[in-house]
Amino acid sequence: MTRLMKKHSRRWTHNRKRLQAIASGVCGHYFYLFVVAKAPGWSLRRFTDLFSTTSLCKNNLLAVTLFKRHFSSCPRSSVQTQAAMEKVMCSCNMVEDHPPSVVKDQPEDS
Repeated sequence: MTRLMKKHSRRWTHNRKRLQAIASGVCGHYFYLFVVAKAPGWSLRRFTDLFSTTSLCKNNLLAVTLFKRHFSSCPRSSVQTQAAMEKVMCSCNMVEDHPPSVVKDQPEDS
């Protein structure tokens, strides 16, 4: 990967801030969100500052919420990967269609 990056880029950087758990299923969501943020000129630091350094689960929920807000849904997998992914549910399904900040706690009936 490093060799490919050096071949096609004069200058590159990497993120030192951990955003997601190692076994996270939303790596691609972060990638696409960064591409979208980079287009209008966001820096890597500005993008990573959106996320917590202590709550990786909340980061995943935020990434999926932002992804769904921008793209509306998850892309379908290619024919080559579809067989391998049959039993894997997209992480977008773990987040409802409204951002968590909009949801208010309802008082329980006494």
